[in-house]
Amino acid sequence: MKNETYYRRVRQGRRVRYEPVAMSDTHKAWPEGSHLMVCKPGVRSAWLRIEPAFADVEAAMVAVREAMAEAMLQKATPQPYRKRLTPKQQVAYVALAKAMGRRWGGLAVASIRDIIEAGLDVVRKQIKEQT
Repeated sequence: MKNETYYRRVRQGRRVRYEPVAMSDTHKAWPEGSHLMVCKPGVRSAWLRIEPAFADVEAAMVAVREAMAEAMLQKATPQPYRKRLTPKQQVAYVALAKAMGRRWGGLAVASIRDIIEAGLDVVRKQIKEQT
């Protein structure tokens, strides 16, 4: 349990001192239920009201959050409508895509379902590695 003390700055002539005005116990403010706390150097994250039966899955998802984001972003990157391009077309396509940016209409973005599946595949892979 971590108690935090809050101070008020008080001037006395040229001197400045701090006197305590309140104390707070941060863990008492949490709602009722099961919570997941993940601590890394310099970072502390909490997920509130998780289902205890799925705590291991929740922890696995925390561990692979960055990998999921990368996989989902890669899946969401626009791709050409036609799958088969000649080498010359590929060079031209890459040059055109760079010149047009992300707003070019000649691209198709993966569906939300495909993006979610890419994220879930990363979670499945993490679970298989841990078992």
